Amino acid sequence: MASVHSVELGMRGGRAEPAALLSGARSVTVAGMDSVILANEALKLPAWERAQIIDALWRSLDPAEQASIDQAWLAESRDRLQACREGKLKAVDGEETLREIEAGLRP
Repeated sequence: MASVHSVELGMRGGRAEPAALLSGARSVTVAGMDSVILANEALKLPAWERAQIIDALWRSLDPAEQASIDQAWLAESRDRLQACREGKLKAVDGEETLREIEAGLRP
């Protein structure tokens, strides 16, 4: 039977970080890899790659519900595309937007 482990989040400098990294809490070994080391390495990744990992982990929590979520995002994407084509929505550069968001999260 597979076990599920969670990592609590804490705040440091306005940014959420795994509490284990902040408080020295006991780590969990998952598939031969220490969870604290895994979290530390993941936090070193660029924002886009961390988002991809978050998405993969999120999807793993409730795969039965994922189909309806995917359909909702598909509808939202189509609506946004139509609004953009009609000039009702301004497109912005994704990388630039992520940099601005990340800069705003830094202390």
